[in-house]
Amino acid sequence: MIGSKLAKHYLRLYALSAAGMSEREKHTFRLYDSSGTSMTHSELEKHTFRLYDSSGTSMIHSELEKHTFRLYDSSGTSIIHSELEKHTFRQYVSSGASMIHSELEKHTFRLYDSSGTSMTHSELEKHTFRLYDSSGTSMIHLELEKHTFRLYDSSGTSMTHSELEKHTFRLYDSSGTSMIHSELEKHTFRLYDSSGTSMIHSELEKHTFRLYDSSGTSMIHSELEKHTFRLYDSSGTSMIHSELEKHTFRLYDSSGASMIHSELEKHTFRLYDSSGTSMIHSELEKHTFRLYDSSGTSMTRSELEKHTFRLYDSSGTSMIHSELEKHTFRLYDSSGTSMIHSELEKHTFRLYDSSGTSMIHSELEKHTFRLYDSSGTSMIHSELEKHTFRLYDSSGTSMIHSELEKHTFRLYDSSGTSMIHSELEQHTFRLYDSIGTSMTHSELEQHTFRLYDSSGTSMIHSELEKHTFRLYDSSGTSMIHSELEKHTFRLYDSSGASMIHSELEKHTFRLYDSSGASMIHSELEKHTFRLYDSSKVS
Repeated sequence: MIGSKLAKHYLRLYALSAAGMSEREKHTFRLYDSSGTSMTHSELEKHTFRLYDSSGTSMIHSELEKHTFRLYDSSGTSIIHSELEKHTFRQYVSSGASMIHSELEKHTFRLYDSSGTSMTHSELEKHTFRLYDSSGTSMIHLELEKHTFRLYDSSGTSMTHSELEKHTFRLYDSSGTSMIHSELEKHTFRLYDSSGTSMIHSELEKHTFRLYDSSGTSMIHSELEKHTFRLYDSSGTSMIHSELEKHTFRLYDSSGASMIHSELEKHTFRLYDSSGTSMIHSELEKHTFRLYDSSGTSMTRSELEKHTFRLYDSSGTSMIHSELEKHTFRLYDSSGTSMIHSELEKHTFRLYDSSGTSMIHSELEKHTFRLYDSSGTSMIHSELEKHTFRLYDSSGTSMIHSELEKHTFRLYDSSGTSMIHSELEQHTFRLYDSIGTSMTHSELEQHTFRLYDSSGTSMIHSELEKHTFRLYDSSGTSMIHSELEKHTFRLYDSSGASMIHSELEKHTFRLYDSSGASMIHSELEKHTFRLYDSSKVS
């Protein structure tokens, strides 16, 4: 361990049991494993979220007030809770292999390997946190004044000490060998796995998130300052070196050969498949990008003034052409096939099935979209002035006609059948089963929803005055009962045992699967996105 004293900060070591409890005025939390044993409890005032699965597989739950979220696995081994003040996030895989913990107040973060034993407990008042191994023994307590961090390996040995004035950091692999030294003025990040190969780490100012499947394969990595993101694989091949002054970066493959050199003024992103082959290279001045297939062949070139994009399937066939003024994002699966990737300015999204077939294509001026099937045939054509759309199945038959005032979306299963139909006045939606049968009808005043499993069994029933909901497992057994006055919730495992109790003040949402496989539903007031089942990819 390392003993270091910083101005008005000092290092403490703690020993916590697996059922340890830590309470702060702000940023206190408790974590629970999938067996229902209390590991910790977290009550936060702002910026809290949690991700969970319901069968031991990593699912995802994210709650953000202003772009904050936390990821957790539920295998009972690697458990992580990260609570951040502003724009902080952590990425983990459910297998216990994920090796990243990132904590930033303003572009500060810390990285850690996790050999499968390393757990992590992070508590910060102002950029302070503590890390603990799975045995509950204190591994690290680090208190920083401004944007300083240290990296440690899973044994607790100091790997490096980095002091930064403004957003500078160095990254090292688990062996202590320097992997990357990057000094950036603003908005820089690097991703690494526990083996020292590049996995993912993302540090963003605003509107960022990353998603991963339960196998540890990268499902989605999104990095945006203002609608900027990057996607990377998690096979350990794709490495990344990013140097940005203002959102500029370069990408390189694991051989050191230049994969992409992109210098952008603003709002740039790149997408890559899991094999490390360039899927997408995007150069934008203002939200412009280009897309490439998994073979590296140019699939399309899209130049947009504001938020225009095109989507293509892994074969190079045009899946979607969407031109939007605002509210756009994309989803992709972990195989490199287009599943989910989301980049939004405000409340726009597209959905894709786990096979990589296009589920939804949306063209919006203000929240308008169109859906198309994988053959390029129009699956949905929706023209809306303000958040109105129609949904159609792959045969062209009208599946749903929904006209909404604001913030509407729909979810579909991997077969292209309507899985969800949501009509909202303000963030209200309805869910439907995979056969297109109406599973529920939910009418809410503000932010209410119900979720159901693919068999039509009630998976979730949520009634909220302001963001309250209840969750149930696919057997109809109560999986979660959450009653919130303002965004409070409790999570329970499929056995009915308490998994998590989290009480938050603002902007909470939860993601759940319906069969034990990672599914995901996310409901947010602003900066919303939704993820859907990845059982066929995980």
